Amino acid sequence: SVGGILANQPRIDFTGGGCGSLLLEGSRTNVIEQSEYFEGSPWIKNSTLVVTSNNAISPDGTQNATRVNKAGSGSRIGVEIPLTSGQEYTLSFYMKNNGGNTSLATTFDGQSAGVAYTITDDWARYEFTFTATTTETSQIRLFNGGVDIDAHIWGAQMEQGSYTTSYIPTYGTSVTRAADVCGDAGNSSTFNSSEGVLFFDGLFFESIIGNIISLSNGLTATGSVSFRTDSTNRYKFFVGSYNYLTPFNEYDVTERHKIALVWSLTSFKVFIDGVKKHDVSISFTPSASFSRLNLSNYQGTGKIVNGKAKQVLTFNTALSDAECIELTTI
Repeated sequence: SVGGILANQPRIDFTGGGCGSLLLEGSRTNVIEQSEYFEGSPWIKNSTLVVTSNNAISPDGTQNATRVNKAGSGSRIGVEIPLTSGQEYTLSFYMKNNGGNTSLATTFDGQSAGVAYTITDDWARYEFTFTATTTETSQIRLFNGGVDIDAHIWGAQMEQGSYTTSYIPTYGTSVTRAADVCGDAGNSSTFNSSEGVLFFDGLFFESIIGNIISLSNGLTATGSVSFRTDSTNRYKFFVGSYNYLTPFNEYDVTERHKIALVWSLTSFKVFIDGVKKHDVSISFTPSASFSRLNLSNYQGTGKIVNGKAKQVLTFNTALSDAECIELTTI
């Protein structure tokens, strides 16, 4: 997404084409106070770099991209950011060539070595993640020491975290985007507590103890059906007190997978990408009728999904093995 942030509106990501995915991101703050206006403060430039605002059409479809150009060497533009030692940060910005040199490098003063990158004649988002080695205010440069620069830039973002999230525009102060939360779908007449299928088609942004998808009564975890990721790149599935953990690194949770958790009062099965991974007999008693589907813990208050969901479905009957294999085949 490269547009503004709308409250209470689902965000659909069409990366890769198709029908799109529901985008669910955690809370992030863009600490760069001017993400689109590079002529003035807080941006720091060498005096010979020519900076021209509103010079081209940006990725959001309006004429608000900035041209930066300078013949010869020594071009640079950056912004000072307070950093905390040991924390991961991700810098991102949009850039395209305008007839100048295409080989550039970003630098993080006092932190880590610069990273070279190559721009093209098309808009692209460039992303760089690093871990701060000292606690200090560091100058983060989009490019440094460039030769014969002539390019357009737009949409600069600096956020704490190990990966880039969707663009958060700022106009004079840092901006925090609240976490996306999707939950409390349905009621007790929607779901069958005695048997069914919980299906997910999508990916998660990182492997953490979280990203829970749960079908419950909202009162207790032991009487619910759910699955989540863990911190070692695995999925963990629950039917009441029964659980199944996929083998270490068998699946990359940050890539798309199709998953079906199938349960009844006496059976617990898991299918992933067309393969049955788990099949055991159980004795399951729901604590009360299922009344909600959450992309979070059973209470809807934590372990919120951060990822892209192409489909989240429930079935009120336990599908056959053949049906689950067909449903989960990529």
